[in-house]
Amino acid sequence: MNGKRAVLSLLVLLMSLPLHSASGDRVISIAHNESSWGILEGQNGDYFLLTVRVLTVRDGAITSPRGLNLTGEPCGLVWNGSDWLIETFVLDRVIVQTPNGSPLFGIHSYDCRGFAYLNGSYYIPISESAMMGDCSLLQVSQNGSLEKTIPCGFINGVKVKVRDGKLYLMNATGIYVYSSGTFRRVLQLENCAEDFDVLEGKILLCSNGLIEHSKNDTKEIRESCDAIDCNGRECLIASNGTFYIYDGNLSALEDGRNTRNIDLKTIAVGLCFIFLAIWLLRRRKSA
Repeated sequence: MNGKRAVLSLLVLLMSLPLHSASGDRVISIAHNESSWGILEGQNGDYFLLTVRVLTVRDGAITSPRGLNLTGEPCGLVWNGSDWLIETFVLDRVIVQTPNGSPLFGIHSYDCRGFAYLNGSYYIPISESAMMGDCSLLQVSQNGSLEKTIPCGFINGVKVKVRDGKLYLMNATGIYVYSSGTFRRVLQLENCAEDFDVLEGKILLCSNGLIEHSKNDTKEIRESCDAIDCNGRECLIASNGTFYIYDGNLSALEDGRNTRNIDLKTIAVGLCFIFLAIWLLRRRKSA
């Protein structure tokens, strides 16, 4: 009985370990650089950075997850021309830091909505009032110095993106482009959306599905959408644990992590069950 109890104890211990599931983690943010996309995902304190290298318009390769050592709960990911940077939230403060957890700077805020990078500056929407929920878009230098404060309504539903050298902002009332010191609305919204992006002048909206808005038409691309990022040629879309490329046509990317990288906990539990079965068979024969 001692051997059986040892195996059962080992199984209980293994089942209590945290399990990273490629398809079960929440996609928090997607960003891109010149050759790939970065995907920030995770939950319950375990966060990971993936990269997707697009081989052709219709093909791609997803790398294994890279564990992150972050301070706070992440809400945004950008590429600043040389490195991936992550924005996290700690109490009443947002922190911009490296994937290894080295902080670049922090800013007082009661909300964390992601950020964008353009021409050497970070654009970070913050809320300085927990009760009012007001929104200020801060232009911050690379060393953390405040360069400009731009009012942006209420923080609810806010996202910022940079596309084709233009700064876009989404809130609960619409999507706006920043020009000549003011925001000009390019799409009216009735409610908050999960995410948005711009591809060839068309606005792609993650709101009860993936919806494409053009000047003369609106069409549904997919029935669900969790996050999106476009690089000027095509977009990477996260939807219910699957990644898609969209360039006018939608196609799923094969997630090699699900087939090639088998979770070590799953292997260990499987081996323990095999060992237990063999041990029980031998005990029955000996009896």
